Amino acid sequence: MSVLFLVRAETGFSQQPAFAEPVDRGLIEAKEINEASGLAASRLMPGVLYTHNDSGDRTRVFAIDDQGALLATIVLDGVTARDCEDIATGVGPKEGTAYLYLADIGDNNAEHKVSRIYRFPEPEIQLSDRGQVIVIDAVETIAFTYPDGPRDAETLLADPVTGDLFIVSKRDEPCRLYRLPFPQKSGMLMTAEAAGVLPLTLAVAGDLSADGGEILIKNYLTVFYWKREVQQPVAQALTASPAIIPYEMEPQGEAIAWRGDGAGFYTLSEETFNIEAHLYYYPRLPSLYASSPVDRAVELTLQPNDPNPFDQAATISFTVPEMMKVELSVYNEQGQRVALLFQQTAVPGLYRVIWQAGVYGPGVYQCRLHTPLKTLTQVMTLGRER
Repeated sequence: MSVLFLVRAETGFSQQPAFAEPVDRGLIEAKEINEASGLAASRLMPGVLYTHNDSGDRTRVFAIDDQGALLATIVLDGVTARDCEDIATGVGPKEGTAYLYLADIGDNNAEHKVSRIYRFPEPEIQLSDRGQVIVIDAVETIAFTYPDGPRDAETLLADPVTGDLFIVSKRDEPCRLYRLPFPQKSGMLMTAEAAGVLPLTLAVAGDLSADGGEILIKNYLTVFYWKREVQQPVAQALTASPAIIPYEMEPQGEAIAWRGDGAGFYTLSEETFNIEAHLYYYPRLPSLYASSPVDRAVELTLQPNDPNPFDQAATISFTVPEMMKVELSVYNEQGQRVALLFQQTAVPGLYRVIWQAGVYGPGVYQCRLHTPLKTLTQVMTLGRER
């Protein structure tokens, strides 16, 4: 197998993740799920995801498996929602309990003074369940207002480290970030704190990884990624320039969620234009790479690996002149791909990736950089002392 290591950052370098192109995990077969507007991974049961419909549906959440099959319908008894737009899993008032947060925060015309988030303990659901109905009557309502007037929002982030909740507005340009500090009390009206702005607009979904170290926010065209350092406030992490990671536009993609173990992320779309919704999964490639933006025009280049010949590991450098899909792979003498090193939409800049080749036999290999413009190739010689 191939292993990538983070190259020590030089001035201007930033850590970025690498994800593969989407894998179609399956059709959302349940006809009740037709306007999926949020997605979250279970904290209790690997392979279980939660989703819900947009406005016009009853206040309910659907538990599905990671192939899109319906496991259970969770009905929130006594709750009448206006426009649920996102869902998140996280911590809550009772230590050691996993909670679900259903965000009733949609407001297309920005005319409602109060928005609400419904909090309830995550029920126990098994992958063997099929079609059961679970009624939840112990639902807490977190009611809040914005400090600067009503907002339409579709993105909820639940911080597993601090317990804070974050809402990202949709229609502002740029989008605005708001914070509901932990502990959020039900039965009272909170005022969200203005926490900053983001370098995007039309945010429709987001998620924090289970360990709190990585943040995803998407609009209809792009998925943005931020790395969060240990003990760093979420709002501060979001002031950094985001990385753009692979995403193939869906008919009306308004849902995103990390897999529970952080090995990748899922996306889901509303059904529109008579196109049925599919669950897509973007697996993480082995590790990280280093990149540096450029302030001058560059060409598409693939440099000879350093060193060459090499014994255990080689550094591969390439430049990208414009935003484009890029794939960097290694092939053996038989023309078989033996390592996929990089695969995503790259922004203009210089990239360096390390190929750890200790498990491969000596020989001559080809490194290929494939882009829509052209494919570049360099010969690599792997030879170690015996």
